Amino acid sequence: RAAHRSIGFLPVAKTLAAESDGLFRGFCATDRLLSWHQDTFTLPPGSQLLMSSDDTPNQAFRVGACAWGAQFHFEADQALFENWIESSRELLPSTWGITTGALVEAARSYLPHQQTHARQAFKALAELAIRRSERGVGGDGAPV
Repeated sequence: RAAHRSIGFLPVAKTLAAESDGLFRGFCATDRLLSWHQDTFTLPPGSQLLMSSDDTPNQAFRVGACAWGAQFHFEADQALFENWIESSRELLPSTWGITTGALVEAARSYLPHQQTHARQAFKALAELAIRRSERGVGGDGAPV
């Protein structure tokens, strides 16, 4: 578990390693990205830290040439965000310490920008998968 719960569009910064990463290089030096968690993780052996924040140092990482992990929710689009809000509406103030209105207002400001980066990252991931498939290379670099 993390020391405290994190929710909202919080500052997440790229590391130097992210500058050359195929998925995360398009993110800004610091972006406000959707956090909604109370857990954290340690980096896997051999991984490179790509994104970090003050409250949750391990935000995104890469292991090898084609495996990534992220703590922040850059997969969230407007529909998914609204679904989370609706399913958590009663718990937000009491458990998470934030109002629905505050989260919705933050989403208006930051979600479109986050989605731009997410589309770029997921496009890069899809292109990598296609290239590797065309070359007959598996996730571990071995021929398939």
